Amino acid sequence: MNTYLALLVTFLALCGSVSAGNTAQVSAQSLETIELDMPDIGSWNLSTGENIKNTSFAARGNVDFDIYAREDGGDGKMQSGSKAMTNAIKIETTNFLKTLSGADQQIAGTISVGSHSWPMRFFLLLYKQTLTYNDPAGSYSMVITYTGQKHV
Repeated sequence: MNTYLALLVTFLALCGSVSAGNTAQVSAQSLETIELDMPDIGSWNLSTGENIKNTSFAARGNVDFDIYAREDGGDGKMQSGSKAMTNAIKIETTNFLKTLSGADQQIAGTISVGSHSWPMRFFLLLYKQTLTYNDPAGSYSMVITYTGQKHV
């Protein structure tokens, strides 16, 4: 059984504005800025069993920050009309494996700026979706929101 998936990546900008493309920029009054460059993974054909989509993303900022992800539907499951997949999608980065839900899940620990201005950091990002025989064939989608938050 093959199932088609399109993930739409969005960004949440705290106290700032979203710039063009897949880059979100977060600015506060003190000119603290966090920039996330997330991949547009497009379509993904799924087969029964575990499916893995290998991507990466870049992040930088002028303050120490953490990165979070959440699935905007609230249950972490891809939807096709009124149908939902049996299993929630998982995101894996270097030190984190998180099952997505509607709550923010930390996917990258404190990214320390140190004495450097705007150091670009690159991260491996794996999407993991298990497809069962109970999941009807169809075109599924979901929206994942990534957030960069100043580390406190």
